[in-house]
Amino acid sequence: MDFDIVIKSIDRQVKLKIGRSLTRKEKDFLAAAWDGRSYEQIAEILPHSSIYLRAVVAPQVWNLLTLAITDGVRVTKRNFRLLLEQKLETLADRQPEALGKNSLNSAIKIAGRPPCVTGFQGRSRELTELAELTSKNRCVVLYGEAGIGKSALIAKLIENFANGSIICQFKFVIWKTVQHQPKLKDLVNELLDLTSTQFSKNTSERDEQAKISCLIKALRENSYFIVLDELDGLLEDGSNAANDREEINVEYNSFFRRIIEEEHSSCIILTNSKPLKSMLKLQRSGRPCYSLKLGGLDLEAAKGILQAAKLTDEHKWEQMLEPYLGNPSIIKLVTEKIINYFDGSVTKFLSYKSELIFEIYKEVLGQQYRPDRLPPLEKEIILYLTEQVIIDNSLVGFDQLFMELKIRCKNNISLSNFIVAVENLDSCSLIIISKDRTTKELFFTLPPLFKSYLLKKDKLQSLNRLGSKPNLDWSGSVV
Repeated sequence: MDFDIVIKSIDRQVKLKIGRSLTRKEKDFLAAAWDGRSYEQIAEILPHSSIYLRAVVAPQVWNLLTLAITDGVRVTKRNFRLLLEQKLETLADRQPEALGKNSLNSAIKIAGRPPCVTGFQGRSRELTELAELTSKNRCVVLYGEAGIGKSALIAKLIENFANGSIICQFKFVIWKTVQHQPKLKDLVNELLDLTSTQFSKNTSERDEQAKISCLIKALRENSYFIVLDELDGLLEDGSNAANDREEINVEYNSFFRRIIEEEHSSCIILTNSKPLKSMLKLQRSGRPCYSLKLGGLDLEAAKGILQAAKLTDEHKWEQMLEPYLGNPSIIKLVTEKIINYFDGSVTKFLSYKSELIFEIYKEVLGQQYRPDRLPPLEKEIILYLTEQVIIDNSLVGFDQLFMELKIRCKNNISLSNFIVAVENLDSCSLIIISKDRTTKELFFTLPPLFKSYLLKKDKLQSLNRLGSKPNLDWSGSVV
């Protein structure tokens, strides 16, 4: 079978399923693999070592084909040619119909102003997953640390809906930023306006539920994709909520529950820095809602940001990116500093990078790392992990952490309390959990930037000496 025909068919299907075309590197790799060359032979053609091809390029390509071409049948170097030959005829039959459906996506009407996604990097897997979730659920909560790219991911998905690269079931898109924390009745009125639903603005308070019923009717009659961006602060979980917020919590939770439980063909998507317990509870009970945590960019996508900015010293890029865990906002902020103050040289920056920790922390993550808002047990976990960082023992095992907390809390904590606290910290991206491949034991540490910030403060205060323990003021600094 002619490989030119094969690669065109693969490229069309990848674009349909993933929202992007194959890269030149991926096409060249597939061409060489199609001819039966070994990784060592492919390395003679491509500008990569056989080790890099085997460990990095190959898994990415095989995962891409598994997702886009074979409907979940695992693709490997050994079986990929046979699998593709078997699938290509089916793909050729389906392609015209799929493209025909996609051509209708240009008719999507968009109200509001999604953020610009020029320079968007990577996220093909996340885009596909999010598209599938929004097609199956009436509410999706996309959460993750500040700057991780939640809004950008949704905006890119909307762009792909509009240009037809991802099949879309929605006719209308509404983008609303709720950072100003509107009252529910004001938000409902705005949504009624945007859906062109007629309802008197002078309706009495007791008819607010009637307004919501009208809104749900609109969501039933037409398929809407509604984004409520930057929900942080609008809803507070039970024990953390101030008294004057309790009524707002009840109203909004009731509103979202109705959106989830009543029949319609629309989807409302929320962005937040952490999962919403009320939504998780509904999800566990089988309701059509889902909470998805967005992690960092993979290494290749993160490097794409540096490449677009034309930074130099490519051999140092991976070292530079390591502390930022793929957070695109932080990477872009650091990239700007490298361009402005180090003439684009990553090597020059690396010798000064610790000096920028305070600014990065304050500008991007200042609201994320707020131990003062944590329950006492979670504060105690952060404190102990910080102490271990200072004595150069940053990885703490599950048993060690649990036993230490029992001592500190005078046996007043249970295993279930401990697990809940750890899960809460993990969901807020305040700790990192890893697992030993051999023993399967869990280990805990602090995120690299938070760790670097605390260590830097400790050095400034001359507290890093044997036997000393830092006094945290719980605003995130050591005093």
